[in-house]
Amino acid sequence: MGTDGWAERLRLSRRLSARTPSTEAHHLAFCDRTGAAIVTVMQRGFDMTMQPDPYGLRPRLAVDLLAAAFRRALERWVADPSETGHEGLADALRDACAAVPESLVLPARPH
Repeated sequence: MGTDGWAERLRLSRRLSARTPSTEAHHLAFCDRTGAAIVTVMQRGFDMTMQPDPYGLRPRLAVDLLAAAFRRALERWVADPSETGHEGLADALRDACAAVPESLVLPARPH
């Protein structure tokens, strides 16, 4: 993307979405449709057969995990006013993606 103020427009859009449930629902539905389309493209272009997966759960979960990491990164970036450009968003995304493996094995014991 160019440097023509996209970062500020994105930040404002996310803030509006956070305050407007119907807008947020639209964003989530769009993300879900886009994730399904990405999986379709992946399945056409790559041999991803590692073990039987008749419902295509693994590729879809991989895309969903990446989308969830991006949402958390975006949330962090929007909340930090000192992060004004794409570098801060990229850093937040790297941190969120790095947290995915540990989040999958997070121990939770009753108190």
